[in-house]
Order: sequence, then structure tokens, then C-alpha cells
Amino acid sequence: GSIAAYYRFLMQIDIGLIPMRDTAFNRSRSDIKFVEYAAAGAAAVIRKLDPYDESAVHEENAFVFEDETQMISGLKRLCQDRAFWERLTAQARTYVRRHRLQRDHVRERLAFYRPGSSVTAKADRAGDWFLKWSRVPGAVVQGRHLQLESTRFEQLVHDGLVALEVHRDPERAGRLFAEAGTLEPRQYLPYLYGAECAADRSASLKKALALKPDSIKSWIVLGEQMVRISKIKEAMQAFESAAVLFPEYEAPYLRAAELLEQIGQKGDARKLQDRAQELIDRLNVKSEM
Repeated sequence: GSIAAYYRFLMQIDIGLIPMRDTAFNRSRSDIKFVEYAAAGAAAVIRKLDPYDESAVHEENAFVFEDETQMISGLKRLCQDRAFWERLTAQARTYVRRHRLQRDHVRERLAFYRPGSSVTAKADRAGDWFLKWSRVPGAVVQGRHLQLESTRFEQLVHDGLVALEVHRDPERAGRLFAEAGTLEPRQYLPYLYGAECAADRSASLKKALALKPDSIKSWIVLGEQMVRISKIKEAMQAFESAAVLFPEYEAPYLRAAELLEQIGQKGDARKLQDRAQELIDRLNVKSEM
């Protein structure tokens, strides 16, 4: 619906729930939902996340929870304790009036957007930016409209994957990935995806990691390749590197556990399996909230 309909809806509710998952994307968001609830006179029940740390104060102007049990407890309390609800909503509205009204921040907003920054100094007119972007690879200009489509490099990588995975044509895929690598020598994807059809898979994957050391997928695929050629130590090091990059991702632990089982180290394998299952269970709990 329209924004007007949304604001009318806000005026009809007494409690606003913000049960966001603890993800990188949500941690990068703003606290505008709390501000909207406060302005509308609704008590906010909020998942404890970074965006709300500076504005939502537990049991002062909002109810902040860390798990499902606390969330339900807060909802029940707000439904049963009118005085508590009134105190939270009043404090929230006071916070908005004192700190979040646009009129009080006009000068700093104008200073932010006013010409004089490093960007606007280079191009004072929108037309300059339009002309600049119209010259980049993949730009399609239709009159006063500009659209960025796939570049030649992106199309080559896409076609290489189709040739490899759909048409089962590794020879053609290899040519496409090689052309993509020549076109963009600093990009790692041609070496990661091209490893499957490369004469030396290990060298191709190591090249991908040299270009992008923080590629978790490259480390995992390199580990699998090391298992394939019976280089156990190198495989474990690759899986460990992936786990260090993203400790909350279960895949490196599972791959390492499979390898340890194969070489008879069942106790260590079980520890890694338990760690992976713990991460999976934690994610499932977050998904249910």
C-alpha cells in the first residue's frame, strides 16, 4: 500500500514488534522503525541489535529482548500492565521530540549535501555524472535514461558456468573463463570457476586466492581439491582458513569432519560435527523468531 496507508495503520496499533534476525544486513540498518512507532504512540518491542543501541533503552522507552521467551514476556507485560505501556510510549515520544525532529537537524543535513565535498567538486551538474556513467562497460543509454547491464566480463563468466554445468562442455567453458581472465586480470572468479576445467586445478584455485584471499568458497573448493589429490594437511589448512574467515558458517567444519573420519580420527571429527550442528541450530532458532 501507500506510505499514507502505512502511517494510518501505525496510528491504529498499541504495540509495534521489531523481531529482526541478527544478520549483517539488519545490523547495518537504521532505527527508523522505532522512531515511527514512538511517533505513532505505539510501544516498541525490539530485538537487541546494533541499530537500536543508542535510541531504544530497555524498560524506559522500549522493551528490548534477546530471545523468543523474553519477547513473549514483554508482549504479555505490555498487554497486562497499562501503566508500563503508558510510560514506555510517553518516554519514546519524548525521545523523538527532543532528538529526532527533522527541523532540529536541518543545518547538519544541508551541510552534508551542500556542494563542496570531494564528489560534488568534480561534477557540479547531474549531467556530468550521466555522461560519465554512460561510458562505463555495460551502460545502455536511451534518451535521458541510463541502465547498467551485464559487462562483457560478467557475460563471459555466466556463459562459462552455463557451458560447464548445463552443457557439460569443459573445453568451451575453459576458453570462456580464460577470455574473462584476460579481460579482467584482477578478478578471481575466472580462476575459481575455471578450476573445474583447468589443466592444473590446484594452481587455478591458488591464483583465485592470491587475487582474493578472503574468498570462503575458494578456500573450501581448494580444500576439496587437496582431499582429491590426497594432500591431507593442505586440505585441513584450507578448511581452517575458511572457518577463520567466517566462524559462523558450518560448511568448513563439516568438510573437515568428513576428512577426519576418512583418516580414522573419529573423535576430532565428532567435535567438528557438533560445532557445525550448533551453528545450524542457532541459525534455525533465529529463523523462527
